[in-house]
Amino acid sequence: TIYSNAITDERLYELTVDHLLVHKGGFATRYGDPMFNIRDIMTADSLTEAPRGADLARRVLRRRLMAAPGEIRRYSNFGYMLLSLVVEQAAGKDYWDYVMNDLLGEVCSGGFYPATNYLSERYDCESCYYAPDTVMVEEYNGSGKMVPRVYGGTDVYGLMGAGGWVASAPAIARL
Repeated sequence: TIYSNAITDERLYELTVDHLLVHKGGFATRYGDPMFNIRDIMTADSLTEAPRGADLARRVLRRRLMAAPGEIRRYSNFGYMLLSLVVEQAAGKDYWDYVMNDLLGEVCSGGFYPATNYLSERYDCESCYYAPDTVMVEEYNGSGKMVPRVYGGTDVYGLMGAGGWVASAPAIARL
């Protein structure tokens, strides 16, 4: 596969789609979910741009697992992002295009969108998000800019199938 060169822990070859679906991939969470620690990954790997998708997956798959796949359950947004990449590989096309055009189709068109990271990019059907506190955080991409946690603190678009969707109420009802 495209990730074989990145894998250092042989147990990753035992990983199945089912393991990912039930959060039993064995991924370590000592440093938190990689999907919410992009700046840390950027620092550790001396990156100037935030990694996404396959690039992020290769970087995380270099790490040692906490347990063999199937042994323990640890909620993992990274596992669901990895499932999105499995969908891409199986479909032979971009995840977003496949889900929107081939899976959701016309029934849900005009109501499901890839999430964005900033208030200025918000869709008309999307509500405004409010942080549980007023703390500003450093932007996920390492720019050094301070942003509201809910608008730029995380790469929500990069979550893909792990929470990177926005949907209108009518589109959810049609689904």
